[in-house]
Amino acid sequence: MKKLPIFFIVISLWSCANMAPPTGGKKDITPPKLQKSNPPMQSVYFDEGGFQLEFDENVGLENVHSQLVVSPPMKERPDVKYNKKKITVHFDKDDLLENTTYNFNFGNSIKDHNEGNILKNFSYVFSTGSYIDSISISGHIHDAFTEDPLNNVIVLLYRNLEDSMPLTSLPNYFGMSDELGEYTIGNIKNGEYKLFALEDLNQNYIYDQASERIAFLDEFLLLDSNLSEINFNVFGEETSNQFVSERQIEDYGKLLYKFNKPLKDLNITLINAVFEKDEYVVKLSEEKDSLYIWFPDFKDTFTMILNDDSSFIDTTEMEIIPVFSMEEMPPFRIIPNFKGKIDFYKELDLNFDNPIYEWNPKMITLYEDSVEKKIEPYFVDSLKLTLRIPYKWDEEKKYLLLVGLGSFIDFYDQRNDILELKFGAQEENFYGKINLDIDLGETQPPFIFQLLDVDKNVIDEKTLTESQIVTYTFLRPKEYGFRLIQDLNNNGKWDTGEYESKRQPEPIIYFPGNSKVRSNWELDLTWGIELD
Repeated sequence: MKKLPIFFIVISLWSCANMAPPTGGKKDITPPKLQKSNPPMQSVYFDEGGFQLEFDENVGLENVHSQLVVSPPMKERPDVKYNKKKITVHFDKDDLLENTTYNFNFGNSIKDHNEGNILKNFSYVFSTGSYIDSISISGHIHDAFTEDPLNNVIVLLYRNLEDSMPLTSLPNYFGMSDELGEYTIGNIKNGEYKLFALEDLNQNYIYDQASERIAFLDEFLLLDSNLSEINFNVFGEETSNQFVSERQIEDYGKLLYKFNKPLKDLNITLINAVFEKDEYVVKLSEEKDSLYIWFPDFKDTFTMILNDDSSFIDTTEMEIIPVFSMEEMPPFRIIPNFKGKIDFYKELDLNFDNPIYEWNPKMITLYEDSVEKKIEPYFVDSLKLTLRIPYKWDEEKKYLLLVGLGSFIDFYDQRNDILELKFGAQEENFYGKINLDIDLGETQPPFIFQLLDVDKNVIDEKTLTESQIVTYTFLRPKEYGFRLIQDLNNNGKWDTGEYESKRQPEPIIYFPGNSKVRSNWELDLTWGIELD
């Protein structure tokens, strides 16, 4: 296998434009400009119930209620109106605090009336005291697990350093992240502050919902000059209460429940359930956080109660679409675990939508170059949803899998049609290889190492207790990523944080960028691990 050298190329691309006749002049791309404000910008000893802004052209406002950020927050949201070139803001002046600098940041809400050019991050600033506070902080906000930038997360600053402040009180200052996860808070008074980030779902500036995600700094922050790179990794706390996060009632008696965390000991109780058959079928996902239930025909609505480890979860009144005839059923599907060519090192799986109740293995035949081969298919699960056919595939051979009519009978007495699956085996030189030399340095193992696709879905996972070379062979030619989780409590999974105990989420490190695998190439990579 060839070795793939690693290097970086910077390419500048120039595009050619087709000539077109004039269309009436140059398009206006200039955002509105402030001509004057009343009271004037940066006013001190401010004692008004609002202000007015006048621009050089007619303006409009878009999503101003979500875009306008007033720091420090006021008791009531200001009333904002526009007319032609003017924007007027009204509020109760009795809500203004003494000797305080206020910043009204309009975000991207102001635009010109004709072309829609946006005046980005325009701010009107005033002080109720004798001077304008000028300290600012900025940084980035990311998801603690994926490291994706987060939009519309607020950063809260409190002069009161009590731990209860984010749970009970409005902040002294706050700012909001943009689509790049960047935030800036300006015009802050010097002093020591407690900082907190909040995905504020009910927009009340208080952490009061279990579904809201948060982040916090371990130490208080002394602000006596401008600071940058004050960053937050936002996480959702693990609630002690089990609940249903999603419920889907699918056609023909199939029900899906998704839970906020894995189940421990599930118990299902049915009330007033009268079925044509005396059974229903339950399947729990490998992660134990999703539940599939297949119900037979029924005569009336019924109630289903879910309990987990003696704790109540959910009560649902069910009315599942009945199965009156085979014509009303969706088609019986047999779904192979590949498209095109099968990976030569993998087993062939046939997947089914509904549990299989009867099957005849003698009606399943494999041919290799027209020669019948002995196979021993078996179901990998108790509900018979996946049939596995082990075989050593040859990339130079052609294969035909025949599944006879009625080989399988499912939970609803459906029978399959004839399946003729023609395929070949993928050539060995189609794949690439990665050798990743991981140097854990002075960090404290164990680590959970994960191979990822471009969407950060886990392809493979293993535990690392020391520096080593991780090798992956037979990788399809595409891009891959790598993630390391420092498993501080050695429980084999990533653990989120908790504000009450001041526990941060377990550290996560991503390999810089994605690594592109090519057919018949071997890629050597080095990853030195350092934790902040």
